[in-house]
Amino acid sequence: MAFVFIYHQYLTKGDNLKQFQIAVNRLSHQHVIVIMSVVVFLMLANWLVECLKWQHLTRRLAPISLWKAIEGVFCGLTGPYSPPTALANMVAA
Repeated sequence: MAFVFIYHQYLTKGDNLKQFQIAVNRLSHQHVIVIMSVVVFLMLANWLVECLKWQHLTRRLAPISLWKAIEGVFCGLTGPYSPPTALANMVAA
């Protein structure tokens, strides 16, 4: 289903893809480094805020350390990408 949607989008909006490719080709190496650095920084900041949120939300039920909140957030991030058998092994352990 997703393949059909993506293929349809490519067929109907192929010019947008070409325009995007032209715009990306105009970027210098320094701009790419700066943009990727900002993206990585914002991603780390988002994860930290997420950890602080969970630490704050669980403080009355079960106070957890920042490290445990970080473990929980990363477990939540990797869970959807784990195959079912690996997930079952992780839960069983």
